[in-house]
Amino acid sequence: MKSKITAPRTHAGKALHAGRLRQRTHQRVRAGSFHHDPVIESRWASSNRFPRSENNARLRAAEAYEHFTKQPGARNGKLGHIAIEVYRFFLRLRGKKDGRLDPSYSWIAQQIRRSRSAVGSAIARLKAEGFLDSTRRTRPVDDPQPGGQYVEQISNAYFLSLPAKAMKLVARITRKAVEATQRSLTVVERDARQERADRQASAIQPPAPAEPKPDATWSLMDALRSFGNSVDRRDAEANRASPQCGRNETL
Repeated sequence: MKSKITAPRTHAGKALHAGRLRQRTHQRVRAGSFHHDPVIESRWASSNRFPRSENNARLRAAEAYEHFTKQPGARNGKLGHIAIEVYRFFLRLRGKKDGRLDPSYSWIAQQIRRSRSAVGSAIARLKAEGFLDSTRRTRPVDDPQPGGQYVEQISNAYFLSLPAKAMKLVARITRKAVEATQRSLTVVERDARQERADRQASAIQPPAPAEPKPDATWSLMDALRSFGNSVDRRDAEANRASPQCGRNETL
């Protein structure tokens, strides 16, 4: 049977493959799957690599989006609390150097202690609201059997994104965080500058001479001299009060 060259289906998450031709393999893999290639790695780097400080801003934007889309009396908004958990997990899991993000449904469910179906529904809601995108992937089997499967399905590749409203919120949160950091650095720099100035001033001015400590010997001599003077004054007063002969003169 001759293979047929067809263009890939274009849908959400497959825009990066638009215009590329692929050969149908007629293997037991999901429709719209692509072999892992440098195009996926390039999109990982462009979508999933951002400063670590932006993690909290993106998560807060998703939580705010969930809060604003929640109708009165409804349990969840358009995302749901499980989708928030999955999004938080993706933000922590993304590769810091290459942006790699390709966990399987089962592994995500095991890590966040949710069912596999709940994880799948949460990822679908994140994709529908513009917080996530994905590409189905395949790879060649290392040692295929004759007439058997020579292409196998692997986990999806995920790309973090933001809708327009959430993007504005992230920019505002990030700007406030940067301003707060700059204010903190200004205070620290001012204190350091004052400390340097005080250190330089103390180095220029000679230290004040220390007061001599009192000698214990001289302190004891002063105490004895004072005691002797007080005894002499007392004897002098006693001699003035009584005559030297020992008897009173006749009045």
